[in-house]
Amino acid sequence: MGESVVPIDLSEISCVPTPATTSFLSLLGTGAHAEAVRVLDENWVEIWYAIDPMDLKGVLLALPADAYAHFDNAAYLNALVGTELAGHAERIPAADDREARLNQVAREIADLRLSGRPAEAMALVHTVAEDVRGLRGRLVDTSGGRTGIWLVQTGITALLAGDLTTARVCFDEAARSHRPVRFPFVQREAVAKLALVHAVAGDPNEAATWLTRAEQLTRTDSWVEKLVDDSLWLSRYICAVDALELDLAERLRRAQPSPLAHLEFWGIALQAQVRHLCLTARAARARELCDEMAASGLPLPGSDGWLGSMLDDARLMCTPPRALPEDGRPSAADALLARRRHLLATGQYRQLTTRDGEEALPRSMDARTRLGLDLLRGQGMLHAGRRDHGRQVVLDALADAMDRGALSVLGHLAAATLDLIDDTEPGARARRLVAEHRLQLIEVTVLSSPLTPAETRVLGLLREGRSRQEIAEASYVSLETVKSQLTSAYRKLGVTKRADAIARLDQMGW
Repeated sequence: MGESVVPIDLSEISCVPTPATTSFLSLLGTGAHAEAVRVLDENWVEIWYAIDPMDLKGVLLALPADAYAHFDNAAYLNALVGTELAGHAERIPAADDREARLNQVAREIADLRLSGRPAEAMALVHTVAEDVRGLRGRLVDTSGGRTGIWLVQTGITALLAGDLTTARVCFDEAARSHRPVRFPFVQREAVAKLALVHAVAGDPNEAATWLTRAEQLTRTDSWVEKLVDDSLWLSRYICAVDALELDLAERLRRAQPSPLAHLEFWGIALQAQVRHLCLTARAARARELCDEMAASGLPLPGSDGWLGSMLDDARLMCTPPRALPEDGRPSAADALLARRRHLLATGQYRQLTTRDGEEALPRSMDARTRLGLDLLRGQGMLHAGRRDHGRQVVLDALADAMDRGALSVLGHLAAATLDLIDDTEPGARARRLVAEHRLQLIEVTVLSSPLTPAETRVLGLLREGRSRQEIAEASYVSLETVKSQLTSAYRKLGVTKRADAIARLDQMGW
């Protein structure tokens, strides 16, 4: 590669003056392009986080076309910012070249996560765990902050894969590091992400502690601080919804109404908004928001982990308890929660009294879902004749929710339940909160037997004003099948006519 002597104008570059970044820009400023690319290749992670991506793209475009031909990491960075890739052929790192192997795996993990496959990316993380420990050192982190970056990125990957425990451990370890010279923003980012994972896990009081700490840390000039601010905003919003600080939650929601503004965390933002909208009797708007996300192409085809189920989980939140969808691929925990809400809403109390299905749920399930399952199971006992036991299960779940600040789980209560527990402190407080915030509770309507997915679908089309023939055509079944499904649904609803069926659905909150 020939050496150019033409310096690159760097007067408008926005960056954090880390050691490698200062060296890289100094070499570019003197026209030593080949040496500059070598520094870029060896320190690509540090430079990527220190220079604004748009400025970095401009710098890379100004370099000679063949500057990256022999540099794996520089070529990857070149492609990452969207410039031309000049005939690059990636080399296989030697078995004993730990740094090169970590660089290669880091790129593969980033590519997998950006393509919506965090669970697959986590499998790669585990293959190099020992290399990362070796890079860090046993007692003191000698990586200059590189381990902190790795931990934060692993934590984000684990969070999107649905492994809250691993995410929490990674962020916590990174948050306890000192402020490294090479990556000065990493501690604040780790603290912000730790606040977020606690908020997602249904522990708003714990999240608030880390939010306070994040505010006390010095902000750097890195472009990454914008992503940190987004994480802090999202944490505050989730906490405000869970703590029923609904005026604050509404102001935050209106400031950033689109979940797409949160990039990789779009699903977390969507679920927070849907929970907020449903708590405040705006389920129709929540369903529209889910449709908007689907129309934007999310989740990406082939997405896995929690990222792959986030949209379907959000749809379940805003689906009436008696109208469980038969399609989609929600997470096991959210599917079980929706089924139990359906059982309570239709008065099938005895089927609610067991823990069936919970043994298959992930151990790192968020507290919000676990508390919801406990509340629904306890209410089943309470209304099925096991009053003392059921009452205690409900009260224990309410006490836990109030200790955590996860008050949004009150939306899993039925109105009739409050009458049976309001002689206790948690029960009386729950009633006050429900009244004060006008929360939507589950309306119980006892059916002769549960509606099937097919019956639910034809009733939905009936509500849209479609004729039986139109319902048959839309469902790809015969007219006789539709008549049979409607007859069965009418019997379960206790009606005989279309108008009465629609009135009954209105009464049931459809």
